[in-house]
Amino acid sequence: MITILLTACAVAVLIVAAVLMRRRIRAHGSQHGRAEAAADYVAMFMVTMYTVLLAFIVIVLWQRLDDINSDVRTEGQDLTQLVWVGQRLPAADRGALRSAVTDYTTAVLDREWPPSDLAATGGSAFAITGLRGYLATAFSLDQQTTLRDQELSVLDDLSAARADRIGKSLAGSYPGILTVALVLLSAATVLTPFLLGPRAEPLSVLGIVVTIVVVGAALALVIDLQSEFDGAFAVSRVPFQTVQQQLTATAH
Repeated sequence: MITILLTACAVAVLIVAAVLMRRRIRAHGSQHGRAEAAADYVAMFMVTMYTVLLAFIVIVLWQRLDDINSDVRTEGQDLTQLVWVGQRLPAADRGALRSAVTDYTTAVLDREWPPSDLAATGGSAFAITGLRGYLATAFSLDQQTTLRDQELSVLDDLSAARADRIGKSLAGSYPGILTVALVLLSAATVLTPFLLGPRAEPLSVLGIVVTIVVVGAALALVIDLQSEFDGAFAVSRVPFQTVQQQLTATAH
């Protein structure tokens, strides 16, 4: 929501700046009407392209961040369910399950934040594989067999969320050429008022300053969103940290 509001404010400010620029150009008179009309068109076109591209990139990055956060929450919920289901198992089976959950959360926070290219088959994947192999052995009691089936189902959901988290983290969110285009359009948006010959008036100077601040803030936002595991909008560690706290609370 914060990102959407910031993007909307940036778009609104740039549109207002473009409208004021058009009025100022028209106020010069009609003797250079054609040149002024052409400059007006170019300025409006650049602002429009800039705002559309900025909105597209922010939406794509924000959706990617939201998807990763959703996967992390799902993993946390599945791990929590494994911990509580394990409380109903005999001590040996409960210990194996808790050890797997501990290894999983430790691997994610220590070696998969952010994940490397080897994360798909290593790290927390070992904990899932080991626990799945352990649960593949049939229990002697029907109740334990039912609990095992529940845990296997949770493991399937956990594996799917993990694969999606790692896949989205490693995959590029959009073509790099769009970043280049955004930087060029940002520079053009900032430089256009200077090229049109701004007047040394308070309103003109204020408009240029506001434009520079808004464009700079927009670029900073895009850079921050590209680092999904760092920065102001980083993916939350809380679901995994909560699982570690639950392991500690149920240790006895």
